[in-house]
Amino acid sequence: MKGRMEVSELRSTISLIAAAGLVLALVSCATMIKQDQRGQLYTGRGTGDSPLAALSAAKLDAVHHAVADLIGQEQAAANARKIDAAIAGSDNPNGYVYNETMKILTTASDPISYEIQIRVNIEAVQNTLKALGITPAAAQLAGQAGAAGQAGAAQQSAASQAGAATAGATPAVDAAARARIQRDLDQLTYMVYYEANQDRDPFLMQSAVNSADAYLADNGLPYVDRQQIESLLQDQQKVYEEETGKSVSILQWVAQKLHADIYIVIDLQTSSQQRAGRYYASANVTLRSFEASTAAGRGAATYSSIQPSVSLISAQDAVINAVDSSTYKATAEAVRQARAYLERELHDGITYDVIMLNTPDDKLMRSFVTSLRSRVIGVQVVSLSPQETRYRVTLGGTASDLQDLIYQAAQSTPGLEGMSLVTLRGKELTFDTGA
Repeated sequence: MKGRMEVSELRSTISLIAAAGLVLALVSCATMIKQDQRGQLYTGRGTGDSPLAALSAAKLDAVHHAVADLIGQEQAAANARKIDAAIAGSDNPNGYVYNETMKILTTASDPISYEIQIRVNIEAVQNTLKALGITPAAAQLAGQAGAAGQAGAAQQSAASQAGAATAGATPAVDAAARARIQRDLDQLTYMVYYEANQDRDPFLMQSAVNSADAYLADNGLPYVDRQQIESLLQDQQKVYEEETGKSVSILQWVAQKLHADIYIVIDLQTSSQQRAGRYYASANVTLRSFEASTAAGRGAATYSSIQPSVSLISAQDAVINAVDSSTYKATAEAVRQARAYLERELHDGITYDVIMLNTPDDKLMRSFVTSLRSRVIGVQVVSLSPQETRYRVTLGGTASDLQDLIYQAAQSTPGLEGMSLVTLRGKELTFDTGA
């Protein structure tokens, strides 16, 4: 009898331990958030008029939880309007989640609702918050500025920047550099068009370009108008061939001629059908972005219609509506990607090739380089001769910024006051010293 009681007590103890382990596992899953290389796992709930709408709402709810974890509930509430417009107000959560990781936990039909678990793309959320000027460090400072005062806020900002650098984030830069980087990002000029050799309806492609331009205009971003692009394409085809020998794409050449920094090439796929006297259409839009000076890739943004567009008029009308809506939303991601690329380059420093013609006086050029080094990240002498000297210059700024700094260094070097720019091609600048 005593043996049986001991066995029974042992079984009870094991059951309690197992139950406790199960509870701990459930709590750890509910609290947050397993992390792997594809982001962090969150739970989201959503309702809608259709299953797709309900799933979309659930994904956005998961993203909303990620935002709160990144900047805190208080700051999420304080900046709710800005965040909602950029993230929670969007019906395209797919740019912020990894759809292949989604698990449906519960469903209901009245109303249509879902509870899901899905991994959130934390980097994409952080980039959007950063573009809005909302960062974890900034959020902390905003919450403590009134109590801590200006000196305490400055200390905390410095500490958070140092922590970010330690964790492998972008290194902290001084206030002047930050201001220059922000100015360069805000002054980016975009050009959106499509490749003429695509087997696509030109009217549909032009409508997509107009929609992308509308996004840029609505957000106060500089852009090249479609009419300017088409005018140059029609009138300057021969000039393009003579100047380039077709060594660069015609869209890159047009972007350079019209002084665009980023050119974006549209591609799309559409489908449509008719049901019960109505026309339905979906669109899949891809925007590939390139730097105009070098044609280096600057991201690829894709948007697929979550819900089909509906028209009572025609299938073409439904297709145009789907394309316009998808392009407008894809443009937001294309812009974010282009800005993120440039921001990283500006933080790390961009390397330019600088050629100086007529450099007979070596001592004079050494004085010039000494002056220039104090204004840039680094200067390396590649080759030198009385006819020309070549440098590799690293700067956290644009080619225009470098041109200004070279002129400043020249003005401070007696004998080089007459220096002038000869050519500027991408990241290569050629000057005549005037010596």
